[in-house]
Amino acid sequence: MNPTRILVLGAGELGTSIIRHLARRAAEHPGASLTVLLRGSTINSDDPAKRREVYALRALGVDLLAGDVTATADELAEVFHEFDTVICCTGFIGGKGTQLRIAHAVLAAGVKRYFPWQFGVDYEVIGRGSAQAGWDEQLDVRDLLRTQSDTEWVI
Repeated sequence: MNPTRILVLGAGELGTSIIRHLARRAAEHPGASLTVLLRGSTINSDDPAKRREVYALRALGVDLLAGDVTATADELAEVFHEFDTVICCTGFIGGKGTQLRIAHAVLAAGVKRYFPWQFGVDYEVIGRGSAQAGWDEQLDVRDLLRTQSDTEWVI
């Protein structure tokens, strides 16, 4: 792992698992940093469960950045341009269009490496028009990423 600036979007079940692993790896490499994008209301919450989550992330040496994946692509690109790698662990939480908007923002920001939300399902095997409405968007994300060569993307 070369020194790099990594941004993880989301700290749910999947995101937290990835964050724990990356935090250990980042600690072994001077110059590497790991940041998690969370809503400001989560970071500053008085809710005991959210406070425990925030404390656990900080205890891992993770930086917290207030933001929301429901922002515009331009707003997200402003955030993303500070990072070498973006890992999307949001699932379908943002609703229709969110995954495609995030992918557009990653490309606009010139991020070197992107891991889109593509975990657990091979969308191309299933194809378009499945019973899961959000899955076609995952194929749209792949189609978009295939149109360019500046950002490495990993599924």
